[in-house]
Amino acid sequence: MKLNQKPSFLKDVVIVGILFVLIMGIHEKISQYNYDWFALAADYDKQHGVYYNPETKTTEKIGENNSDVETSSESTPVKSGVVYVHGLGNYNQSELSIVKESIESFYGLPCVIGDDVSTNSDLYFGDNLMAYRVLMLGNEDSRNRHIYVTSEPLCVSDDNTSLISGHARLHTTACVVSSYQMRMNGRDIPNALAHTVTHEMGHNFGLDHCNDQSCLMKSHGLDTRQFCDNCKRKINF
Repeated sequence: MKLNQKPSFLKDVVIVGILFVLIMGIHEKISQYNYDWFALAADYDKQHGVYYNPETKTTEKIGENNSDVETSSESTPVKSGVVYVHGLGNYNQSELSIVKESIESFYGLPCVIGDDVSTNSDLYFGDNLMAYRVLMLGNEDSRNRHIYVTSEPLCVSDDNTSLISGHARLHTTACVVSSYQMRMNGRDIPNALAHTVTHEMGHNFGLDHCNDQSCLMKSHGLDTRQFCDNCKRKINF
């Protein structure tokens, strides 16, 4: 009986060993993947020539808050193409027209009001829309540009929840603006929207924040409506 059991015992040892190796291999493979939304989004950005640094939380905040946009030595001339303005979630129809007219008059680009964009729970942190996720909606279209307009509160992400009026990243094709913070602060909505959306699109064309306090691309304030000469040169404006 012992002679008959010995091969069975060795067989069991071999099977257990094989299973152990397989389990360890699968565990190692799974550990290589990070399913955090922002890690995936950052990887998406890198594939499209954009870098987002989650440690410094590079953000675009217009109005009352400081803003940081990742720096770049490149510039992107204003190109032809259609700019689509989309109502996002809850929005005011009149604000779409304000944005459309502002882009047409400032950049001279053809601009149309596109389809409404409905929202889902993936775009929110609490009651706030997360700009970081909204921007991913328009970055697949490399030929045209997309502006998302909402009257809902807007923040950057779930770990950067200060309310903002607009957000954009350099060398991409989408930006988002919100009238919520403007309204809460008693701003003149047409002027604030016009300033914010032209500023945000400047980032889309590759402009960083500017130290010239008379330039539209300065990091604070709504009192400027033109690019400085240096920013004009960068984008052949």
